Amino acid sequence: MLGGGQLGGFFAEAALRMGYKVAVWDPSETAPAKRFATHKFNTPF
Repeated sequence: MLGGGQLGGFFAEAALRMGYKVAVWDPSETAPAKRFATHKFNTPF
């Protein structure tokens, strides 16, 4: 997903429960969705 804010974190958490892998692209290393991401990208948009 593009952006790893709080709503993205809810989405990523639910997706992981359903067996999906989640990639999060956000410039911030501490974006909330990255806690649940299987792949993380820290580059600017």
